[in-house]
Amino acid sequence: IAPIRKESMISEAIHRLLFAFGKRSRTLMRKDFLCQIRDERNVHQILILVSLIVIYLFSIAALPLNWVGYEAQLKYIVSFLNLGVILIIVASLCSRLVYPAIVSEGPFLWIMKTTPVTPKRYIWTKFLFYCVPLFLTGQLFAILSSLIIGIETASIILQSATTALLSFSLLAMAVSFGASDMKRLRGDSPEVQVRTESVSYMLASISLIFFTMALEIAPVFLYFLKESDQSVFTRKAWTVIGGIMFLLFIVNLLVAFFSLRTGIKKIEKFDL
Repeated sequence: IAPIRKESMISEAIHRLLFAFGKRSRTLMRKDFLCQIRDERNVHQILILVSLIVIYLFSIAALPLNWVGYEAQLKYIVSFLNLGVILIIVASLCSRLVYPAIVSEGPFLWIMKTTPVTPKRYIWTKFLFYCVPLFLTGQLFAILSSLIIGIETASIILQSATTALLSFSLLAMAVSFGASDMKRLRGDSPEVQVRTESVSYMLASISLIFFTMALEIAPVFLYFLKESDQSVFTRKAWTVIGGIMFLLFIVNLLVAFFSLRTGIKKIEKFDL
């Protein structure tokens, strides 16, 4: 009786948490949540993730950044590399958790096609379900590591915003690649059906991350000059930083939009 009562309490808590969504989306999210917590492999992965976060933050704190005469250079070089590592971690989480969770539903695609859940609602529900935990994980990495490194507040906000933008676009890409591979893997063996990564997705993710890091060079360099010279930003410097962030926003918005649209189109074309 106790396990049944505990499960009902969890289900009711999930239902209240998702009251802002439609009934069909809430049902789909509740199913995904229960599948995640009942899978022992996911519990192990979460424990590993928490351990990696702790080890990573301790590693950042142990870096010798107090060299006399090179404090500012070391801080912003490390912060720049740290941003790249965080983005790769976010992409890896999408590849390891989001992509296989969607691909594994390929054999049961006929259930979704015969229910009132439309492809658009299905894709958006998957995106929103993984959006919050992935966003919070990325922000945890970005903010805590930046505080440990000791860069100024404005630079922390810049890296946090960049991580948030990439979290949304990388997640949308993972959902799209997962939806695209559903039908192709539907008839494969169970071992192939639960594949945990997509080479195409990782290549696309790395390309987007490299593009982002290339743009981030200018703001990081400007903040380094500002701190080393003890000066203030001119209007031109703020224009450069604002223009780069606006470009990143547009690029990631387009990537997320077209990725989700592609995923919807792929499921709409599936024939059972």
